[in-house]
Amino acid sequence: MADQVPVVWDHGEGVWVTDVDGYEYIDFTSGVLVTNLGHSHPHHVEAIQRQAGRLLNCYSFPTPERVALSQRLVALFPDNLDQVFMLTTGAETTEAAMRIAKRYTGKHEILAFYGAFHGRTFGPISVAGSMKTKRKFGPQLPGSILAPFPYFYRTFTKARPRRSAGIGASRTWTASSNPPPRGTWAPSSPSPTRGARGSSSPRTAGSKS
Repeated sequence: MADQVPVVWDHGEGVWVTDVDGYEYIDFTSGVLVTNLGHSHPHHVEAIQRQAGRLLNCYSFPTPERVALSQRLVALFPDNLDQVFMLTTGAETTEAAMRIAKRYTGKHEILAFYGAFHGRTFGPISVAGSMKTKRKFGPQLPGSILAPFPYFYRTFTKARPRRSAGIGASRTWTASSNPPPRGTWAPSSPSPTRGARGSSSPRTAGSKS
């Protein structure tokens, strides 16, 4: 990444990361959300070592651990969701979600929001809400629709303080969408909670959620 701080990581423990020169840093990224329990957590280290001594890769075949995880996830889902498709990265997951939505609906337009980030493969950058990942890659996937995010504190309209940002955003979707929608939306809107441009969820004035 062009704006990456020129630090060469050497090892980590808990929230602390040490570079090759011995300087210590707090890892506020949590390894991009994959080390939420900290670096080199003893339980993680032991589990990885145990698994590496038994089986390194299973392609897409089931294992006892994959089955157990799938069952735990399905138990959290609504009744109509009873299958799990395991993937490795956010970009890969976004690609799969877009393909599933298009195949299931027979439509091709995907709605995403300004300021959102979904990964760096071609599908996700097409529905990215900023130019940072799009620049110099030429035309994006057709049917990628961008709209304002319904967040009260950063609106696209000159709404009064007590006016719903959701209503204000919905009224400007067609006018400010790029390109304009053509009525062939697949019912998919990746990442309803944004994180790349300050964490925010759909919110209106006075709301508690």
